[in-house]
Amino acid sequence: RRKEHAQDIIGYCKHVSGIIKNLTNYARPAEKHGLEPVNVNAAIAEAISMAQLSLRADSIQIEERLNSAPTILAKSEDIQQAFFNVIRNGLQAIGQTGTLAIESIVEASQVSIRIRDTGAGIAPEDLARIYDPFFTTKGPDEGEGIGLFVVRQIVEKYNGGIEFESNVGEGTVCTITFPAQEPKGEDL
Repeated sequence: RRKEHAQDIIGYCKHVSGIIKNLTNYARPAEKHGLEPVNVNAAIAEAISMAQLSLRADSIQIEERLNSAPTILAKSEDIQQAFFNVIRNGLQAIGQTGTLAIESIVEASQVSIRIRDTGAGIAPEDLARIYDPFFTTKGPDEGEGIGLFVVRQIVEKYNGGIEFESNVGEGTVCTITFPAQEPKGEDL
């Protein structure tokens, strides 16, 4: 049991290292070497696993509808980081009770991931600023306001797109899309 915990700690330390690397390299374009086929569903599962460690309430339901999807060409740690940041934000917005639903779908030549929470929602004036570095509506111990800034940088680095829809009192939907990779390793 201790060995399992130690392996988890090592894995999460590597993840933190990836976060720090992303923060220092966020403005660099994606390097063509070092990219690998990334299983989106596996990256989502890892991000959920890490985010669950910070859950404050057992009454939050996480629903996964992960459909078979082609891989994307990226760096695995970047994709996990993007999903982790959005999932963590959704869990924080929910508070004590609610649902976070995550769905992966293939649309045309893209892999789309929708992350929907039943949290407080985002006010329209705040929605316009969510990607601004250091903008946050959270308390001082809950965020620094760089999470969605980093997510957007990562998504755009791999020619993806990101959109948020939100209604105050009803929740938020984040849709992230990436170009799918053909089985032969060619971009679509």
